[in-house]
Amino acid sequence: MRSKADLILHPVRLRIIQVLLGREMTTGEIARRMPDVPHATLYRHLRRLTQGNIVSVVAESRVRGAIERTYAVALDQTVVTEDEVRRLDREDHMRLFMAFIASVTGSFERYLAQVDLDFVADGASYSQVTLHLNDDELRKLRAESAAMVQRALALGPGPGRRARTLSSIVIPEPVAGDDGRSPGKKGESE
Repeated sequence: MRSKADLILHPVRLRIIQVLLGREMTTGEIARRMPDVPHATLYRHLRRLTQGNIVSVVAESRVRGAIERTYAVALDQTVVTEDEVRRLDREDHMRLFMAFIASVTGSFERYLAQVDLDFVADGASYSQVTLHLNDDELRKLRAESAAMVQRALALGPGPGRRARTLSSIVIPEPVAGDDGRSPGKKGESE
């Protein structure tokens, strides 16, 4: 793996992490939550997440002569640091962003495939807004949002609670006059 981001932002591995957030589960329990993923694929990606210290084995027991492992997410390991993000080049960012979008799309497709679909009752939504913020205002918004999400994560599974995936994307507008082309190309015809 080139980076922790590579490890986490794979569509199947990201789903495993989402399934495990706030709970400990056996491979069988994870498989039941991800019936569209072949068992061999699930085992392979669990092994990669375990080797990368994103997921850990928290218990082992013998079941009919085989070892059954129980997994949990190491939350402190799921954060991609600023230094790791800075080391990624444009192609890395595009590849990882596309993996993220594929994961979000897959989650939405699975939601739409259910028989009883009620956007309002389920609390499903999607929207996009443009905010005009300076750097300090953006940092404050991100900190407040992160604190709210952490409080919600701490609730964990329980009676009357339903797993809901919250995705976030922040895309700054390009700086005025920066057309995205490499230096020396401005003004050249294409």
